[in-house]
Amino acid sequence: MKNFLSETSSESQKTKANLVSDIWKKADHRSIFASDVNSSAPGQHKQLPTESVYFNNKFSYLPVEFFKYSPEHYFSPPDPCEPVTEFLSSGTTSDNRSRSLFSAAGLKLYRQGSKKAFSGIMSNLLGNSWSNITGLSLVPDVTTWPSSSLAQMVSWLSKDCSLIYCNDSSQLQKALERNNGKPVWIFGTAFHFVNLFDEGLEATLHPKSVILETGGTKGKSREISPGELYQLISSRFQISTDRIVSEYGMCELASQAYSWVVQTDDSGATQKRQFRFPSWVQCFVEDENRNLQTSGKGCLTVYDPLRIDYPWPIRTQDLVTLNDDQSFLFEHRIKTAPLKGCSLNAEKDLAMGASSKRKARPRPNQVSLCRDQVILNAKNIVPEIIDFLSSRQALEMLSLEFNSLIDAKSILGLLTASIPKDPDHWWQIAKSSQPSFTNWLFIPPNNHSIAMIYPITVAVVSGLKVWVRTSKSNHNLINTFVDRLKEVSRDSVQSLSPNTIIGSSMLPDDIEATFIYGHDKTIQSIRSGTNLHVQGFGDSLAISIIDSKSLLINSEQILEDVFSTQQTGCMSSRLLFVQGDADDHVIKDFFVKAEHFVKIRWPEGHDLSTKYGINHERARHQFILKSKFTNESNYCLLGSYNAPYPCKSSFIGNAPFTLPVVTTTESAEQIIANLTSLYKNLKLIMIDQTNLQALKKLFPRIEFRAHGEAQAPEWDGKHEGRPLFLTDFSEIKSD
Repeated sequence: MKNFLSETSSESQKTKANLVSDIWKKADHRSIFASDVNSSAPGQHKQLPTESVYFNNKFSYLPVEFFKYSPEHYFSPPDPCEPVTEFLSSGTTSDNRSRSLFSAAGLKLYRQGSKKAFSGIMSNLLGNSWSNITGLSLVPDVTTWPSSSLAQMVSWLSKDCSLIYCNDSSQLQKALERNNGKPVWIFGTAFHFVNLFDEGLEATLHPKSVILETGGTKGKSREISPGELYQLISSRFQISTDRIVSEYGMCELASQAYSWVVQTDDSGATQKRQFRFPSWVQCFVEDENRNLQTSGKGCLTVYDPLRIDYPWPIRTQDLVTLNDDQSFLFEHRIKTAPLKGCSLNAEKDLAMGASSKRKARPRPNQVSLCRDQVILNAKNIVPEIIDFLSSRQALEMLSLEFNSLIDAKSILGLLTASIPKDPDHWWQIAKSSQPSFTNWLFIPPNNHSIAMIYPITVAVVSGLKVWVRTSKSNHNLINTFVDRLKEVSRDSVQSLSPNTIIGSSMLPDDIEATFIYGHDKTIQSIRSGTNLHVQGFGDSLAISIIDSKSLLINSEQILEDVFSTQQTGCMSSRLLFVQGDADDHVIKDFFVKAEHFVKIRWPEGHDLSTKYGINHERARHQFILKSKFTNESNYCLLGSYNAPYPCKSSFIGNAPFTLPVVTTTESAEQIIANLTSLYKNLKLIMIDQTNLQALKKLFPRIEFRAHGEAQAPEWDGKHEGRPLFLTDFSEIKSD
């Protein structure tokens, strides 16, 4: 049986990693499960269905994302039966949650394995009589979370130990007081702890107490790093970080991994933690060429023999470094979240903003604009902005952001060329923006910050007072842009610290409204959690439509619309519709041009996370969406489909550098009419110049641009057809 640490580990390492030394020696897990577990090599005792595999030299495996689409299809218990239990993943929305099915026999193994692994961890930390020590669960019981595998595991544990459920900070505080300072163990998700601490919870625990956290804050609380969480737990509970255990688990598996500290700095702050599954689990990493390796950096793939209902290795969406002894260091999630547009770095503020004491919301007023002043501002400011965007400094900074000199040059060229040069034109822009407040806070998105240049410029030229929360990066384009504006705008622009929290007393009292690009849920949360009025542009979908005869001729412009900014901006096309009789040879030639385009823009290739995102999407397009054919490039992924195309929830790309191409005989009007019924967030369409005006009249709520101009805003004082600074007046009625 393998130990967590090699026999050559030093005594100091063993001291720091006291969780590790003999956890799995205390119980012979293989003998416990010998009668229940098929111990054959991964994938050999049952073949993965041929329509859902990647084959390599050794094994086949099941991508975890397939549990989102058709888990019934892959449900393969040892004896034919119907599933008795279904668990859901902890996704933040109902349409992106995995469904994991268990047979009665599979659920029994899940219960046995979970209890035995947990007992091994707790015995090492609290002794063999750990079950007599009071446990406090922040995870609700199964009646409250009936679809949670985590709640089910806690329920099983409660049968063998003294466990108390605590639904809030007051219940936890009372339970700790009744325990009279004795050791306890507290089990909860990361967001449970963050929310409790944001409510002000503090308690001094017995130094031998144990905290077990399961990770995960996105969409549930403000987001903090694991290291920040450990330090927060340590300071609020007055215990060593060595007494904090992290669990790595998912509803698709039947076994959990636990972490321990393997390296700390001189101050004692946790630097690295290694995870390890029980000895019956075998781990691999998928390298960027889609082969499984027994060590190295790559996408974690787990063979859990207790998961008899899905009897293959399961490839996760987590990037890890796997060691020879089967321990692994968690790096981060793979970039496979559905693309919805700009990601707002204000998301971390939501819990703090919502918990702050709200003041009366300021009433909107029709800002009186001065024509002469606007024209004077345009004469003084616009040339400076054009000069900055044309500078080598701007090019170098944007090149770092997009990891491409050519891409940065193209984007800056489009943006600079689109800026109106006539000062009189700026008076029309200012009027069209319809500002309902004078004092504005701008929060740039963290993955396409250049998009904020347009609204900030319009605000400053219009004579509004502007505050911009800057980025933590010293070489951020927006930071330098704001500094340039400060020099020419006569104190109308100010910058705020990156740590400024929306909805708190940190904001200047003069600020009345905030302008943000972000997800719909983020915008709504900020709107409900602050006294500021919010002008938000949320989830957005852009597509391209072109005639088959023009596809190859205009391929450069189409690909510019798709892959510029690495599809991180809300104006990047996510779908391409090719009208007419496009044969496969034309589509394949376009795929070749697409690969060449990406290679030229990103000659050094993509980072590992982006490569894995493309690989994950390839599996989905080939085996779930049944693409007609896909290219085999590691630079980008294009899949070909004939209309009618797959359902909306699974069709939009889930990774950068991904493009579904749909061939259809429908007219542009028919395509758009069908899409607007499917996608409520369709905001922008790139189409041939000759069709622009007619389509604008038919679909006034959608913005149309010519091919190649997705990244060039139309300087008209609006975005997505809405005035930039006209906030929702209906908010006043609800206050």
